[in-house]
Amino acid sequence: MGKRKNHKPKNNNNKISKKKRKTQRKNKQKKESKIMFRGLNGEKYDKDGNQQEISSDEEEDKENNEMSTYVENFFGRIKACNKTIKAKEYLNNFKEDKKNWKFNKNNQIFILKYILYYEVFEDEYFKIFLEYIKNMYKETKEKFIKQCEEFINKYKDINKDENNMEFLIGNHNLKFINLFNKNTFYSKFNKRCIEIIENN
Repeated sequence: MGKRKNHKPKNNNNKISKKKRKTQRKNKQKKESKIMFRGLNGEKYDKDGNQQEISSDEEEDKENNEMSTYVENFFGRIKACNKTIKAKEYLNNFKEDKKNWKFNKNNQIFILKYILYYEVFEDEYFKIFLEYIKNMYKETKEKFIKQCEEFINKYKDINKDENNMEFLIGNHNLKFINLFNKNTFYSKFNKRCIEIIENN
């Protein structure tokens, strides 16, 4: 019998690396397609309006930009984001069909965060919210009403100070363009706080 020749297996490294590269390319495209826009000072959002993780470099840029952000621009970006659109649909569904309406915790958290700001939620949505808040859990409702009372006391003196043109929301240190905008902002903001307190 003749000796068997030792057949070396074919080198598939090139094929594997091509497959890997193709997979990596697809994953990258999927990841990029999810990022629909940059919101508050560079924050990333996917198509569902969920905030994406920010790298340390991006976080530093974000912090540097916060000091020069105007109130109008800040709330304008909030108003345009998908979370606001979903929250408004959520309130409309509550108004139109309470029987089939379903509670959504994420929508409620977002609404409670921004409902006091006319720049994000117009009066028509605030009126729906006044009815919505009556159906909220007692503890959540009482906590929010207490927050409104604290806001009124906190901003009462700031509103009278013509030299103070800043407004702090969360970690964002914002500025008003002029005194008229500041007074208009606080007037509408306080009015909503008072309406919530009086209606509950």
